[in-house]
Amino acid sequence: MPLRNLVLAASVGVLIIMMAVTDTEHPPAAGTVLGMSTCTWDPEIFAVIVGAALLL
Repeated sequence: MPLRNLVLAASVGVLIIMMAVTDTEHPPAAGTVLGMSTCTWDPEIFAVIVGAALLL
C-alpha cells in the first residue's frame, strides 16, 4: 500500500506542477485526480474515463 500512496501523491503533484507551468489551472482537473486517488480500482471508473477521453 505505501507504493500506491506514493504514486498517487506523485500524480497529484505532477498534475499541479504541469498546470502551473503551462498557466492552465483547472480546479476540477485537480479534483478529479484527488478523487481518483482516494478510491480503490474499479473497472467501471476506468471505462468512464476512457469513454470521456474518446469523446474529447
